[in-house]
Amino acid sequence: MLPLKQARVERENTEHGERQEKSSRMDQPDLRSALIGKIQELDVSQREAADAIGVSQQALSSWVSGDSIPSRQQSPRLAKWLDLPEETIRRMRLKAAENQQGSVAAARLDHIEDELGSLVRQVEDIRRSQHRFVETVLRILPSIAAGALNEHVAGGVGELIDQLQHIETSQTRHENQ
Repeated sequence: MLPLKQARVERENTEHGERQEKSSRMDQPDLRSALIGKIQELDVSQREAADAIGVSQQALSSWVSGDSIPSRQQSPRLAKWLDLPEETIRRMRLKAAENQQGSVAAARLDHIEDELGSLVRQVEDIRRSQHRFVETVLRILPSIAAGALNEHVAGGVGELIDQLQHIETSQTRHENQ
């Protein structure tokens, strides 16, 4: 192909791709419209829709009115219910945040949610470490108590075992909730 003709074809392909991308972005509804459209399509109440998504009716109502936006943690369920990719829901959330509070707030929201996720993981790691520590102490204390020469020391170790078992039981109960 001649260089000029090839350049023209490439430019036309690029322009066509940009037009398609712009068109698909314009065709994509905002979060409020997507929610309202799906509720109407399914002919359900907001309560029924909220139940299907797994949120309160008040939360859904707040999203539909534009007063608030779903959290990142709610996005997978929302994507499933709207039958849209999670990335689309993410973009809709950011757009809603921009419309609601400006682009700086949207960026801060993502940053805060990332930090919160990191903190949650750190707390979970600490709990696992604490759990392993308590298990280890519970495993070795009986042998220490059995080898203690002094009855008073053995009694103190026994109290410590009881306290650690209480911590272990409380932690297990908390983890199972």
